[in-house]
Amino acid sequence: NELRHLSVSHATRITPDMTLNVSANHTETRPGYALEPFRIESASKNITAGLSYQWLRQRDRNLQLSLMLDGRNTQTDLLGAPFTRDRVRAVRVNLTYD
Repeated sequence: NELRHLSVSHATRITPDMTLNVSANHTETRPGYALEPFRIESASKNITAGLSYQWLRQRDRNLQLSLMLDGRNTQTDLLGAPFTRDRVRAVRVNLTYD
């Protein structure tokens, strides 16, 4: 097996204009074939939670504001030794108009 991935997500309306979104995923990779001699192994875990608020909702115009919190842990080993280790935390703000 070269790639394994599991992902779950859920959205729940809190009020008529506000939605709570959560998601999580886990990925593992072990490339084979030409990369097999390098013994590369990688794993990534991601969690996201956020709120979306619909400021304006009309037939011809929509305006939505979103605030998301992300957490990502990744690690990669090369030739059996640690190669990268990342722990990323981020806050994202998004304004969408159409």
